[in-house]
Amino acid sequence: ARALSVLVAIRDAIIKTPFDEDTRSLLSLCLSSVLWITSKQCRAESTQVLDATYYIPHEIKELNVWQSFSQKVQRLAKAKAQQVFRETRCVISTQSATDLSEIPSESIDYIFTDPPYGAKYQYGQLNLLWEAWLGMDRSWYANELVVADHRDMGWANWRKVFFEASKEMYRVLKSGRWLTLCYH
Repeated sequence: ARALSVLVAIRDAIIKTPFDEDTRSLLSLCLSSVLWITSKQCRAESTQVLDATYYIPHEIKELNVWQSFSQKVQRLAKAKAQQVFRETRCVISTQSATDLSEIPSESIDYIFTDPPYGAKYQYGQLNLLWEAWLGMDRSWYANELVVADHRDMGWANWRKVFFEASKEMYRVLKSGRWLTLCYH
């Protein structure tokens, strides 16, 4: 209850304080980075949680939420101060690969993609904690590329959606250029 109260106070301050959008995004990043380690999932022997699962260990470690958040803010501020900005023509996108209509055909030099591994991880469920805390739009969840029988999303759907994404990536990639596809 103590940790939850502090997390809510930090989130509310980020939302209600008239920060510019860049500052709000950076503070939200810091908040999201301490959610797991300040939850009951933090194991007593370390500040780590088990990947890709919701698990509450037998023995938990309660960390000071404000101190954890403050340390993240300080580290990020230090990194930002050391960052060298230069003009670039690089675009990083997190949109659905099944609809790249905003990108002209044969205009991309390189694509790196790491598609979901079928039924291995339920990313939408695993993202719920962060997305709920940050008030993010979860409409993407209905079109998630996973195999989840309880959601009527089987392997046939996975293959169909992956094929559509592959066609779009091929369309936007320049002739003779490269795509790196990491899979399992």
